[in-house]
Amino acid sequence: MTRTFTEKEIEELYQKAADGNLISKNALIKVLELLFPPEPDPYAELKAAKERGEVIQSRFGASAWMDMASPMWNAPPDHYRVKPAPKLVPMASEDLPPVVWVRRKGFDESYLATCFSSMGSVHYGTASYFPVDHFDEWEYSPDRKTWLPLMKEVEA
Repeated sequence: MTRTFTEKEIEELYQKAADGNLISKNALIKVLELLFPPEPDPYAELKAAKERGEVIQSRFGASAWMDMASPMWNAPPDHYRVKPAPKLVPMASEDLPPVVWVRRKGFDESYLATCFSSMGSVHYGTASYFPVDHFDEWEYSPDRKTWLPLMKEVEA
């Protein structure tokens, strides 16, 4: 059972107990806290994340999640969350320049990419390809000097 006592209620209880010199005010407050512990803060984990520098997001109804610089903590707890880390996904052909070179990470040999397939593969050379689930092992370059991952960040 949770109960919060006002200052007036505590003072009245103290006066009743003090009439018989039974208890000090601080002892009375401790007893009341033991009998009626305060409810835990439903925002405690979110507030701790904010203190650690994580971004807190909020949404109301069916709206999109929005970053909150200073959350007010006045909406229900499920209207807040810690912003999820971005997710890495393979790039699509529209994310890349029209002509790119591809290579396996850690290798010097590169190939001119001829087709980024909607089926989830990249064709290079005359007949070689690698499937989308291996994009994290490859990188691309528009100039064969600057190499970039074939993955992009999207919101989780």
